[in-house]
Amino acid sequence: MAKIFGDFSSEKLQDGTMFTGIIEATGEILKKTESLLIIERPDFFDDIKIGSSISVSGVCLSIISMTDTTMEFNVVEETWSVTNLSSKRVGDRVNLERAVRADQRLDGHIVQGHVEGVGRVIALFPDPSPATGEESSAQKVVRRLGQYRYPPKQILRYAKEMRKKPTEAEAALWNALRRKQLNGFYFRRQRPVGRFIIDFYCEELRLGIELDGSVHDNPEEKQYDTEREEHLHARGVRIVRFSNDEVLENLKSVLEKMIQSAKQSPPHPFGGGARGGGILSVKLPKELIKFCVRKGSIAIEGVSLTIANIQGEEVFVALIPHTLENTTLIELQVGDSVNIERDITTRL
Repeated sequence: MAKIFGDFSSEKLQDGTMFTGIIEATGEILKKTESLLIIERPDFFDDIKIGSSISVSGVCLSIISMTDTTMEFNVVEETWSVTNLSSKRVGDRVNLERAVRADQRLDGHIVQGHVEGVGRVIALFPDPSPATGEESSAQKVVRRLGQYRYPPKQILRYAKEMRKKPTEAEAALWNALRRKQLNGFYFRRQRPVGRFIIDFYCEELRLGIELDGSVHDNPEEKQYDTEREEHLHARGVRIVRFSNDEVLENLKSVLEKMIQSAKQSPPHPFGGGARGGGILSVKLPKELIKFCVRKGSIAIEGVSLTIANIQGEEVFVALIPHTLENTTLIELQVGDSVNIERDITTRL
């Protein structure tokens, strides 16, 4: 029997393997050949075995070999041609989910891992809800910010490197903020926000702290800082700036000012903030628009999402902060291809 989407055989189709679209982890592609994928194995995938089905960015693949740290999958020609796995490279991350157990609650929606086709990312906008003013003004802000996408992988890597090599002032302030030392508020350092990175950010307060050296006095840096401020303000994030000298010479005063700023930024009742939510727009092949309905479900890169709107061949889905934080959707850029599987219940 020839294999089809997701390395299924006829026997595999009959055993009812399915997923929920609730991503459990992301893993790095370690090796790719014409017929194989080797992917990083999450530590807690301790119940898998040879033959286990795994959703890999929405594609159901069966494990043919594994170690404590890797999972190996066979990928057939039709899977390469129908999905976007062919465009993924070594080093890319993919969404991972184990098959649903019979005794497991079904969150998300029924996802088979039978990718029907590939969509194209049209836009990924920040959530307009933090913007103030009339609705038309908020819409203008969102359109203006269309150029500010969620962070590409190089930004995420750069932030990680910056955390490893803090300046003297950053290290001093971090030692005073870490482990919720500032009135119990949880700050994170070198936090990616769109295409920007905030030195220190508290999600609960939507408060960002920036430490500036003398380089910020030149005109180009001032213009860059202005763009950052507009982008972050539109997303409900307030920035407070200190110089490196202030931190090194009078840290106590800096912390007192931060406490005052925290009082002016009460905890937001709905969470969100810098990484915030977002609106993802994807253009589907014409044949896939059929059976897509508003408020219905769709799996994009294996992630269970709710369709907020449909315009022509475009579907719009809302992304909550948790989804962006825990899936590869945060790395999407305009023009990227994404695996699509429509809700099977709308096709019955």
